[in-house]
Amino acid sequence: MKFYLVRHGSQISPLCNDNTDLSKNGILEIQKLGQRLSSYSIDVIYSSQLKRAIQSAEIIRTQIYQKTGFLLEHHIRNALQEMDFGELTGLADKTISEHYKEFMEKRYTLPGDWAYPNGESKQEVFTRFFPIIQEAIKKYPHKNVVFVTHGWAIRSVLERLFFQGQNVGIYLGKNFKRGSLTEIDYEEETHRFFLQRFNDYAHLESHFISEC
Repeated sequence: MKFYLVRHGSQISPLCNDNTDLSKNGILEIQKLGQRLSSYSIDVIYSSQLKRAIQSAEIIRTQIYQKTGFLLEHHIRNALQEMDFGELTGLADKTISEHYKEFMEKRYTLPGDWAYPNGESKQEVFTRFFPIIQEAIKKYPHKNVVFVTHGWAIRSVLERLFFQGQNVGIYLGKNFKRGSLTEIDYEEETHRFFLQRFNDYAHLESHFISEC
């Protein structure tokens, strides 16, 4: 059984965790990813309820349908949403760097879990996200499942599954591409998870070159 964790495409707004639509570039990123996934024998797709995730999931569904004639079930789960950034939500990068500079630097030196000011910790993100993975394991055994989700949601899941809660999520993907693919194999007989790839954006490389 395979889980594909997809980071949504680029959105219109540059503000922190603003719930807005995909940009034109974000649509193109996800179309390219959908074309790639159309050859991966995907069985079902989940997404968070945020606009950029729903739109990304629907584009992937369309790409797969156009190639295979199979329209995936799409389940929307609030538990797959991005980390709650608390006081940083809706702020511009410049504002964050000016008013939260000390905290943003301190994150790198903390030994374990941490949360944004008045926001969620990584453990809290994992605690709400992981039951959806368990739901998919129960409902779709031996199938391949796509989760269209968010950057810190993906980092939090990987940190808890593979690094025993050490503070490594912040080091996963300095350039964590929107529209990228992270693959986890689940061995149903032993209940073990294996990280196969992270932040794979090979399908976007020609796109980045053309933008230069």
